[in-house]
Order: sequence, then C-alpha cells, then structure tokens
Amino acid sequence: MNRKEQILELIAKGYNSVKTLAEHFGVSFMTIYRDVRELEREGKIVRRHGELLLKKEEEKQVQEIGICAYCGKLSDKRLEFVYRLRGKTVCACCAHCGLLLFKELQGSEVQSCMTRDFISGNPINCFSAWYVVDSSAVPC
Repeated sequence: MNRKEQILELIAKGYNSVKTLAEHFGVSFMTIYRDVRELEREGKIVRRHGELLLKKEEEKQVQEIGICAYCGKLSDKRLEFVYRLRGKTVCACCAHCGLLLFKELQGSEVQSCMTRDFISGNPINCFSAWYVVDSSAVPC
C-alpha cells in the first residue's frame, strides 16, 4: 500500500492534520503537503481551515452541520441562507456568501431560498428581501 492510500485510511481514522500525518510517517511537512495536494486534485480529500477531510465527509458536514458551501465557515442559524435545489439543500453562512453562492448555483435549478430577517429573526424569502451593503450594523 502506498503512502497516499495510507493517508486516506488515516484521515478516516481521525488523523486530520498535516502535522499528525507527518509525525506518523516520520517525514517532513512538505512531503505530506505534496501527497495531500495530489489527493485534493484527485478529488479524494478537502482541506478546510487546516483540517483534512475525506470528500464524502466534507459533503456530509456541509449538509448536516451547517457549513457554508461558499466560504467553508460554520453557519450561524440566525444569518444563514438555505437554498433548496432539486433533491438537496445548500447552505451559506450569511447574505454575502448567499448572494455569491447564488451566482454559482444559477444552472442548478434553485427552487427556493430562505433566510431570516436581521431584526425580527422571522424567516423570509431571499428573493424578496432587501440587502444593505456596507452597513455598520453587526450581528450581536
């Protein structure tokens, strides 16, 4: 079994950083980075904020935990955009990411999009909402 296959197995077991993998194999960070980049190009893993995830784990996190499909940050339920596509749901962490994500999703038959009103917290349709750019308001 080659090192890249072993890396995939170790990531599945919880070795989710370059540092832990380098220590396990007794090699330099650059050696592991090269393998990780190849695995990423092959679509087998995803690097997200210093964490290594198997591709299927990353897709599961995006759907279940509420990770932004645009920037990769955790979503705050008060600010998130939720797109309903045919057969799946895609979330963005805020209006900014939600609007940028919409540009990427245009070919995906967006059926609906919901978010919450900033003041009241009530659910609203993203397509009929008003957006303020460069506001000094900060979600508390």
